[in-house]
Amino acid sequence: MKKKGFTLLETLVVVAIFAVLGALTVPYSARSYRHYIMTVETKNIISIMRRAQNMAMANTYQSTFGIKFNATSYVLFRGASYAARNSAYDETYQIANAITVTGPSEIVFQQFSGKPATNTTITVASSEKSQTITLGKEGIINW
Repeated sequence: MKKKGFTLLETLVVVAIFAVLGALTVPYSARSYRHYIMTVETKNIISIMRRAQNMAMANTYQSTFGIKFNATSYVLFRGASYAARNSAYDETYQIANAITVTGPSEIVFQQFSGKPATNTTITVASSEKSQTITLGKEGIINW
């Protein structure tokens, strides 16, 4: 009578194949994850920029609104500038680890028009790739 099953050698070959496949996909997965995090952070910044712009256009609380970029966070604030704001109304958002955001330190949107003072470029970058957000003088946000 023959016994059914796998030999030790067959099992080791299958385990080795899975180990090789796993080793090949880990770098790709890590790179994809970093790209995903950068894209999510870019979309978050655009969303907060649009929120500040919409609040300024709606003249919410009869005030201008803006965004202040710090090293590890960005703040949606109410007021003519970050320095002159009332911090009780701040909304703070953390920047994801391994992501850097460069550009102006502050953007303020005018009441009713939602226009910024100047054209602005913001760069969101990871260790491998970057995305650029542009804010035109008319308030149009592109990325």
